[in-house]
Amino acid sequence: PADLRSADDLAALPLIAGRELAGSPQRFYSSRYEEATTLTLHSSGTNGRAKAVRYDRAALFEALAHGQRQRAVLAQFTGRRTGYREMSVIRAGSVATQMRRFYETHAWVPRSMDVQRCVLPLELPFDEMLRRINEFRPDLLAGYGSHLGALLRWAWEQGRDLHRPRVIWYGADAMPPADRDLIENRLRVPVLSTYQADEALRIGFQCERREGFHLSLDDVAVRVLKPDGSPAGPGEQGEIVISNLSNRA
Repeated sequence: PADLRSADDLAALPLIAGRELAGSPQRFYSSRYEEATTLTLHSSGTNGRAKAVRYDRAALFEALAHGQRQRAVLAQFTGRRTGYREMSVIRAGSVATQMRRFYETHAWVPRSMDVQRCVLPLELPFDEMLRRINEFRPDLLAGYGSHLGALLRWAWEQGRDLHRPRVIWYGADAMPPADRDLIENRLRVPVLSTYQADEALRIGFQCERREGFHLSLDDVAVRVLKPDGSPAGPGEQGEIVISNLSNRA
C-alpha cells in the first residue's frame, strides 16, 4: 500500500472487469466489515449485467455530503437548496431507491432542511405519469435520460397540458440530443445531467453552464483508456476506468 502515493499510481494495478465483479462479488468484499454494518447495492443491470456492490456506512454518508455539490447547482434553478418539490421517475428497487431507504433509516434531517420528494414508478403508462406530474407540480423532475426525453416529447407532440418544472435532472443513460433540444428550447426547461455508477456512486455532474462534467476527484479516480490500455488524449474516445476512493467494504 505504501507504494501508492497518488491517483496516478493506481494505473499499476490490474483492471477488474465488470463481468468479474458481477460473477463473483464476494471475492471483492472486505473481511473487516460485517454484512450487518454494510449496505449491498443491487444494480438493475441496465448495461446487461447486474451487480452487487457492498458499501460501508461512512462511504454512503460521504456520498450524501458530496451530493451537496449538485444541490448547489440545482439551487440556481429551483431558487433554494431545501424545501423544493422533487419528483423522481425511477424503477422499483433501483439503486437510488435503496440508498434513499438507507438514509431515511440511518439519518434524521430537520423538515425545514429537507426536500419534498415524490417517486413515480417507471412502469406507469405516460398518461398516468403526466397526471401525477401535473398533480404534484415538481420544481425538479429527475429520472433516466432516454425515458424523460420520450415522456416529454410525447406530451409535446400530443399537445397535452404539462406542468413545466424549473429544471430537469437526468442520469443512468443518455438523453437523445433532439429531445434535449425540444425540452430546453420549446418547453423552456433547462436540462442537467449527472454521471454515476454502482461501483463508485457519484462520478460527475454538470454545472449551470451545462457544457461538460465536473468530476468528484476526491471521491473517485477517473481515467479514460484507449483499446491498447494507454490514456486517451483530449478529443479521443476510450473506456472509462474508475477507482472508488471512499468505499472500504
